[in-house]
Amino acid sequence: MNTALYFNFFSIPVILAGVITLALGLMATGKGNKQGEQYFSYLMFACFGYSVFYTLEICSIPLYLMRFFVTLEYMGAVMLGPLLLLFVLKYTLRFNWVKTRFVWIIFALPIFHLLLVFTNPLHHLFYLSFHKAYNGYFEVLGSEKGLFYWVHQGYTILLVLVSNALLIRMVFNVPRAYLSQVLVVSTGSLCSCLAYVLYLTQAVPLNLDPVPFSFALSGIVIYLGLFKFGLFRIMPVVYQSLFNNMADGVVVSDASGLLVATNKAAVRLLQLSNRNLGVPVEQVLTKWPELVELIRNNVAADAIKIARTHPTGAQWLSIDCLPNIHNEVFLGMIIFLRDVTLRHQYELDLIEKQRITDDQNTKLKSFTYIVSHNIRSHSSNMAGLVAVLKDADTLEERNQYLQLLETSTKRLDETIRNLNEIISVSELPIAAFLTRRNLRTEVEKTLDILQNSILKHQIGIEVHIPETLEVQIVPSYLDSILLNLIGNAIKYRSALRPSHIQIRAFTTTNSVVLEVQDNGMGIDLEKHEGKIFGMYKTFHKVADARGFGLFLTKTQIEAMGGQISVESTVEVGSTFRVRFVI
Repeated sequence: MNTALYFNFFSIPVILAGVITLALGLMATGKGNKQGEQYFSYLMFACFGYSVFYTLEICSIPLYLMRFFVTLEYMGAVMLGPLLLLFVLKYTLRFNWVKTRFVWIIFALPIFHLLLVFTNPLHHLFYLSFHKAYNGYFEVLGSEKGLFYWVHQGYTILLVLVSNALLIRMVFNVPRAYLSQVLVVSTGSLCSCLAYVLYLTQAVPLNLDPVPFSFALSGIVIYLGLFKFGLFRIMPVVYQSLFNNMADGVVVSDASGLLVATNKAAVRLLQLSNRNLGVPVEQVLTKWPELVELIRNNVAADAIKIARTHPTGAQWLSIDCLPNIHNEVFLGMIIFLRDVTLRHQYELDLIEKQRITDDQNTKLKSFTYIVSHNIRSHSSNMAGLVAVLKDADTLEERNQYLQLLETSTKRLDETIRNLNEIISVSELPIAAFLTRRNLRTEVEKTLDILQNSILKHQIGIEVHIPETLEVQIVPSYLDSILLNLIGNAIKYRSALRPSHIQIRAFTTTNSVVLEVQDNGMGIDLEKHEGKIFGMYKTFHKVADARGFGLFLTKTQIEAMGGQISVESTVEVGSTFRVRFVI
C-alpha cells in the first residue's frame, strides 16, 4: 500500500497562508471580545486547520489519503461561515440579534454537515464519488458532489453574504472619521466572499482551492483595521469628533459591562488609564461603586451627585447616565461626568446663608413676639389696676392698688431691660448669658404680671416650689417661658368649671423639673401630638391665639440645654413639664 507524501511546490503558499492565519489568531487571543476579537481569533484558527489539511491533501499520492485529508479539512471549513457571521455581528453591534444561549443554532447545520462528511462512505450524501485528476502540474482530488455538499456551500455563502451586507450597511452609519476604518474591515471580508464565488464556479487555475489564501489575506486586512487602526478602542456609533476635547468626562460601557471608551476628562476625573479599556467596570471603577451600579442597572439617571474625599479636599461629581441604543439595539451605557465641586460649595454656602437668614427671621419673630406678648401682659395688668384704682372706695384700697401698680411698673422695667439681653443672645454663645435664679421668685414675678387676669377670671393658683430652689437659665428666656406656660393655662381655661392652676418644681439627679398643670380645655394628643410645639399651630378657637408661644418656649428651653414635654386630655387639662439642666 503506497502511503507516501511528496513535496509539492504549490503547497508553499498554502503553508504560508496557514502560518499567517495561525499568527493572526494567536495575536488576537486575549484581547477581549468587545466587538468580536474572540470570534476573529477562532476564525483564524479554523482557517489554519483548513490550510494544514489542504496542504497535506495536495501533497498526497494515494486517492484514499487525499480523501482522508479532505475530510479533515471540513473541521475548519464548516466553521468559517458561522465564525465570520458572529464576528461581524459583534463588530457591527448587532450581536443582540442572536442571544448568547442561541449561538449554537448557527453551528447546528455545520456540525451536521461535518458528521455527514465523516460518515460519507456509509451513505454518500455529501460526496457521490472521488477520483484523481491531473491539472498539468500535479494530481488533484476530483469528486462528484452530493446534495448536502451544495447545502453546505449554500449555507456558508449565505452567512458570508449576510456578514458582508452588515459591514456594507455599517459604512452608512458611522461617523466620517471611522469611515476609512470600516471600509478596511469590509474589504477584508469581501476577499473571502470573492474566493468562495471563484471556488464554486471553478474559475481558479489548476483547480486549486483559493479559500485558505483569501482568508489569510482577509485576516491580515481585518487585523490591521481592528487593532492597528484602533477600531475596538471606542465604539464608532458613540464616538464624536470632539470626544476627547469635551470639558465633561464621558465613560462608555458595552452591553456586557466592559469599559470601551473614556475621554481625557473622564481619565482625569476618575484617575484611569487607556490600559483599563476592555476590562469589566467592576475591576476598573473600584473607587466608584456608584458608577458601577449605574452601569450595571442599565437605567437612565440625571444629575446624581457622588463625592470622594481626597487629601486636598472633597471632590463632587454630577452624573448623567443614559442607555446607548442604536437601531433599537441596546449597546451599553454612556456616563457623563461633571466636576461640580465649586458649585456644590457655592450651594452649601447658599444653604448656610439661607439657614442663617431663616434663623435670624425666627429670632426676629421671637423677639417681636416677646416684646408684644410680655409688654402686652404688663400693659393689660396695669390697665386693669388703673381701672379698679379709679373705683376704689377707701384710701386703704387705693394704697393697695397703687402698691400693685408700682410692682407692675417695676416688672415692666425689668422686661424692657431684658430686651437688650435677648438681642445679645443672638450674637454670642448661650453659655455667656446663663445665670442662677431663684425659681420660686421668678414664678411669683410672673404671677404679679398676670395678676389682673388671675383676679378677673378668678383663677385658683397653687405654687409648690421650694423657696431655695435655683435654676441656671437666661433670665429673659425664663421670663418668656413662664409667661407663655402660665398665660396659656389662663387663656385656655375651661368654661365648664372653675379654673385651677398648680405650679410645682422639684430636683432630680441632673435636672430641675418645673410642672405647670391646669384643668382647662386640654389638647387631643392623638390628633395633634406632633404639632404641639410647631410654629403657627393652634388647637382652639381663641381670639388671640397665634400658635407661636409654645414654639418659642420649646426653642428657648432647648437653647439652654433643657427639654419640654406635655400630657393632656381634652376637657380634663394639661401638664407641661420642663427640665432645666443643673
